[in-house]
Amino acid sequence: MQKLLINLATVGALLLFSAPSFALLEFNIGYAGIVSSSAGGNWALPNASFTGAYGLQADVRLNFPTSDWNFGVRYSNLGLSTAANGSSMAMSNTAYSALLGYRIIDTGILFGPVVTYAFGNTGSLQNSLASTGSNPAAPSNVTQYTAGLEFGLKFPVLLAVEMGYGSLAMGGFSNAQTLNGQPTQVNLSGTYARASVGFSL
Repeated sequence: MQKLLINLATVGALLLFSAPSFALLEFNIGYAGIVSSSAGGNWALPNASFTGAYGLQADVRLNFPTSDWNFGVRYSNLGLSTAANGSSMAMSNTAYSALLGYRIIDTGILFGPVVTYAFGNTGSLQNSLASTGSNPAAPSNVTQYTAGLEFGLKFPVLLAVEMGYGSLAMGGFSNAQTLNGQPTQVNLSGTYARASVGFSL
């Protein structure tokens, strides 16, 4: 009996890590950020330090049994705040992004590239050095995208990590917000990282 149980456990483990996944829908929620210690544009406070913009994300993906591709939508909410020399800055961005992934490996282990591009985006910037004082301003032009590699495990609970490059740019702020006489521009880019947990159906 003991030998039979060992054999069954061995076969089960082999199936878990070698059989393809045929789940049609996949849901996950995670915590992510664009990790950067500097920023482009002219929005950051002098002598202010920050390590990037972070926030919650959620994915809904559609998988096809006959294909290694998956498609979906990602909701994300990134933000940061910092202060220096009596001045303060706060930035937030909410985005809905189209997601495209390709699973090079999709068994009990999953691995492959994932890219996203925002098609719906809102944001705000509050900077006490701006011409509008500390009033928050909303951008009219926002571009956000990520490109990375995803690695994870299915138990069938999904545990995954995604890393790559991310970019968030905002401009055309309301109230004609300026810093040092120039139109305010936000440009945050750098290493992108995400950790998530989810399940599939």
